Amino acid sequence: MIRIAIIGEGEKTEKRIIDNLQKNFPFRNNIEFVSFKADIYQLWQQLKNDPDLDLIVLLREKNQKALRNLTSKDFSEIFLFFDFDSHALMGGHYNKDLNTVFTELLAMFNDSTELGQLYISYPMVESLWSVYELSCKKTCDDCICTEETYAEKYKGAVKENSIINKNIDKFTKNEWDRIIRHFAQKTCCLFDAEKYDTQAFTQEQTYKKQYQKYYKPKKSIMTLSAFHFFLFYYFGQKLYKP
Repeated sequence: MIRIAIIGEGEKTEKRIIDNLQKNFPFRNNIEFVSFKADIYQLWQQLKNDPDLDLIVLLREKNQKALRNLTSKDFSEIFLFFDFDSHALMGGHYNKDLNTVFTELLAMFNDSTELGQLYISYPMVESLWSVYELSCKKTCDDCICTEETYAEKYKGAVKENSIINKNIDKFTKNEWDRIIRHFAQKTCCLFDAEKYDTQAFTQEQTYKKQYQKYYKPKKSIMTLSAFHFFLFYYFGQKLYKP
C-alpha cells in the first residue's frame, strides 16, 4: 500500500480541508492525516535539536491513536501544512529573527520524500477564505494584511465577506476551481509575473517575495493559501484555468 502523510498544524480545520479535497480530487494514494497540535517553529526546533529523530515517530508519540506503528519509511511522501505565525516567532519563548529561522526551516522541509514538503498559509489556514472577488484587481491593497491585524482578529473576520462557502464540508469541485484560480492570480501578483510558473513559485521563493515586498518594509503579508501550491504539485498546472 502506497501512503502519503499529511501533517497539519491544527486538528480540525486542516483535517476538514484534506477530507474535502479527497472528495473532489482523484488522489491516487491513501492519505494519513495527523495533527502536530503546535506551530511549525516547535517542530523545526525539535528536529534541529535531534537530526536523527524520525518525524512520523515523533508525531505518533504526540498522537497515540494515530499512525499506529508506522515510521517515515512507510510513506512515499510527506506534506506539511502550517501557518506563517510570525507573531508567535517574534515574541514569547521564541524571540528569534524571522528571516533567519524561516530560511532555515524552509530549507529543512523542502523535499516530500525526506523530512517533508512544507506549505505555508499566510497568515494562517483561514486565508483559504480570503477570496472576495472572482478575479484579482490591478491593485493588491485588498490582499494585504498587517501583522497586528492577523495576530488579533483575522481568523474571525476573514469569512465575513468571502464569496467562498463558509462551510468547508460543502466545498464542491467548482468551489475549488475558483479558489485555485484566485490564488494562482494572487501568486502571480506577488511575483509580478504574467503567467503562473510552478517551477519558479516555490515555497522558498514565495517566502522571499513576502518578506522583501511586505514583511520587512511594512510588517504585513499578502494573504495566500497553501493549498493551490500542493494541488499544482500533485495534479499539475492543468488545474489552473485562467
